[in-house]
Amino acid sequence: MTRKKIWLGVENAMDFRALLRNRLDQNGWEVATIDDDTDWWVDQNWEVRSTRQANGLTLFPNLMVDPQHEGTHKSNAVWSITASTRLPAGRTDTTGQVAAMAMQKGRLDRNLNAFIGELNDYRNDRHRSQQAKHSG
Repeated sequence: MTRKKIWLGVENAMDFRALLRNRLDQNGWEVATIDDDTDWWVDQNWEVRSTRQANGLTLFPNLMVDPQHEGTHKSNAVWSITASTRLPAGRTDTTGQVAAMAMQKGRLDRNLNAFIGELNDYRNDRHRSQQAKHSG
């Protein structure tokens, strides 16, 4: 395993944001906004838009904080990432959720691939349903 590959496994907990952004970009998702003025249970809400099929489709990745976390530095306590069709109203709100991944040491790369795959699957399903409406 090369040094670079180890980094992609994320040595530093903060690097997962750069990795997430890079994977989104590689898969045709543009990060429109990042909001870190959030409630205790979420570190950041991102807004991403598709730049490929279903162009303009918007999803909201949410960097969720471990509910057991105590302290002021919640950015160090992100334990999962969810993505939904709208911003969640609360910690347990899963309305419109299209993907979720756990932040597991040693499995971040694989979990992130599956997460991005779920976003892409949702986008592809939306694209197909739009095409069916217009062709029927």
